[in-house]
Amino acid sequence: MNVSLRTIVDNLRQDKLYLFGAIYVLVFMLAAAVINYFTWTPDIVIVGEVTNLFWLLWISLYVPSFIFVWFSDFSLTEFGIALNKKVMIFVALTIVSSAWFYFQNPEIWLQLSWSSSLAEAFARTGEELLFRGFVYALILRLFKEAKKPHLWAIILSSVLFVLPHTQVFLPEHQTPVFQLLLLALIFAYFRHKTGSILLSITFHVLIKSDLVGVLFSWGIYLFFLLWSYATNDLTKPRQAIT
Repeated sequence: MNVSLRTIVDNLRQDKLYLFGAIYVLVFMLAAAVINYFTWTPDIVIVGEVTNLFWLLWISLYVPSFIFVWFSDFSLTEFGIALNKKVMIFVALTIVSSAWFYFQNPEIWLQLSWSSSLAEAFARTGEELLFRGFVYALILRLFKEAKKPHLWAIILSSVLFVLPHTQVFLPEHQTPVFQLLLLALIFAYFRHKTGSILLSITFHVLIKSDLVGVLFSWGIYLFFLLWSYATNDLTKPRQAIT
């Protein structure tokens, strides 16, 4: 995993859009860290508790995907928006298992309100799109000369995901920071093995929400997938990095 810092700096200098992406992520992380620590409360997505500040934060999770797809050679496929055999098997297994659990306990269908499930789906899907999607892809490119760029992408994207979650240091928060890092590493590994962020989106939303939230998140993923096909994004030239 040897790679020089000078190589990373040179890659950032050669492409100003890479530099913009790195700065955007750092600024977002700083803003999210401050907002999460000073304004987070338990069950924040319950109707009436989500402030405009959080909605602005969640919307900003999606911004890099649009900018980099429109103005660079990055593709949505690079961001983990893909429909391949592994993803299709996962979708089929999820539908079958969800149906079984639903018939065993119909209450798992909707454990929050519809609006809260939608808010969770929007926020968690955005987190996956930014960190396991954009950040992961950007690290792959910046570390393209390393022996195993995907290891850098898995580790660094997971660490960067954890850093803005400063609410874990509040006494009323129940999730230890090490547990959050472990989940991030697992999600990033899923992304590497399947080439898609759909698995991490599904489990992330399911942890925070319910089956309705998962359906909402799949709808968001489907939007990006259709956009990818509609714009011939799959034929876009890209760097092959594994």
